[in-house]
Amino acid sequence: MSAENTEQALAAINDEGLFERLATAILREANPTYGSLAHPGVNVKGKTVKSPLDGICFVEGADPPHMIAVHHTTTARKDLKKKWLYDPSKANSRKGSQPKAPPGDLIKTAALVAEERKRTPNLRATLVLTTNEEPEEALVRAVDASGRDRGLEIDLWPRSRLSHFLDNQPSGQWIRHSFLNIEQERLSAELLHELSIKSLEVQRPLDNQSLSRRDIPGGGFWIR
Repeated sequence: MSAENTEQALAAINDEGLFERLATAILREANPTYGSLAHPGVNVKGKTVKSPLDGICFVEGADPPHMIAVHHTTTARKDLKKKWLYDPSKANSRKGSQPKAPPGDLIKTAALVAEERKRTPNLRATLVLTTNEEPEEALVRAVDASGRDRGLEIDLWPRSRLSHFLDNQPSGQWIRHSFLNIEQERLSAELLHELSIKSLEVQRPLDNQSLSRRDIPGGGFWIR
């Protein structure tokens, strides 16, 4: 399966909840710092819900304290600038009227981080932005500059970077198969565990349904 096909599968996602769950799984596997991410942006049914952040965690033991904030989006490429950078305070509007569009994800996050820094002045903050689109280079530069102006480190995960992880890491191929139904070519710990379970089921004697892994030579060892 080529990277082109993985990118096409990512680009075709219009279910926001699906993309959020997929992108969160990638982040947790790709970077140990993101392993403890909470995911308030999706409910138990896998549907998106209103939340100031799509993901958040504080890095354990970090000195200075380190906050990770995440926003995911399936917004069209032409609308990414507004999705990330729109600042209502700088919008031109009629006298007495209020801007209708909400603040961009970077602007919202900067406000939350500023509030958190009242409690923790030396707080380090990283904003992770994921998208199943490929932003224009000018927008990449603008997002990074806007982040620096507000004391935010930006970690951008566009479609090509997500696809690269899904195609080239064994754990990524497992995630790719789980969410996009694209077969694995590399053996991951998860796939080996699944194959081992299936092998035990196939080898189980018909007259002894209570066979456990301790009855199989070497069966006490499991891949994690």
